[in-house]
Amino acid sequence: MEGKTMVGTDLISQILDLDRRAEQRIKDALAQSEEKKAECARRQEDIDQSVTEKVNAYTEQLRASTDKAVESETLKIRTLRKGRLKELDAVYEREHERWEQEIFSAVVNPEKE
Repeated sequence: MEGKTMVGTDLISQILDLDRRAEQRIKDALAQSEEKKAECARRQEDIDQSVTEKVNAYTEQLRASTDKAVESETLKIRTLRKGRLKELDAVYEREHERWEQEIFSAVVNPEKE
């Protein structure tokens, strides 16, 4: 009987040892799972930061491009306005004496109109 007890004790010891090792593997797997979750969270933060930086850079690029385009169009408009004012000044210089005479005549002799 003593041999059977020894075999039974060995078997129980092996089962307990197997149970401890299985429990340790589960703990290790859970710890590894937590580490992977933390790593994923860090990677997500890095991705979010990278995307934010890229969006900010693109936004700034668009703003600079738009500012340049607005500045260019404003310069064109100012140049056109100066040209039109010069044309109007030239017409005034050429015609203002005649206009003055016509206005004066219309005020002094209103019947002729």
